[in-house]
Amino acid sequence: MHAITTAMIGTAVTDVRHAITQSGLSMARFRMVSQPRRFDASVGTYVDQEASFVTVFAWRAMADHIATSIRKGDPVVVVGRMRVREWSDDGRPRVTVEVDAQSVGHDLSRGTARFARNTRRQQPDSEPGESGAELSVVDGHAAPAPDASRAAAPVPGGAEVRAVPA
Repeated sequence: MHAITTAMIGTAVTDVRHAITQSGLSMARFRMVSQPRRFDASVGTYVDQEASFVTVFAWRAMADHIATSIRKGDPVVVVGRMRVREWSDDGRPRVTVEVDAQSVGHDLSRGTARFARNTRRQQPDSEPGESGAELSVVDGHAAPAPDASRAAAPVPGGAEVRAVPA
């Protein structure tokens, strides 16, 4: 099967919706817009071109990281596999463009960010071979990772998931 890999630069236009599927898989999604601007010499200013809206999906650890990092209004860069779905709403044909993310980050041409690497460390009182608690490491200093407590919430399509608070 062939996949269309795409890279998009734009702005997150919704907050991230983060959930845990019934099978325990972490999932995050948000909408973004990509709207190029071109300089119009006849008026001497930049003019917005047509906007393209895309729904971005991420799974597993990346979903957790996106939920704690991306907020509505953030400039983002997304690389992933594009999928176009056709469907109908009350008989009217609709088209949705989705991207299964392989990589998501902030667009550093529009601001700055600080990276925090998540690592797994053995706790001092655990036995050898047991996995330790997840820690975030920023500038060489370890701190506990965000709380992973989860509450129940429904998602479109009737699938039952548990939401993870941001």
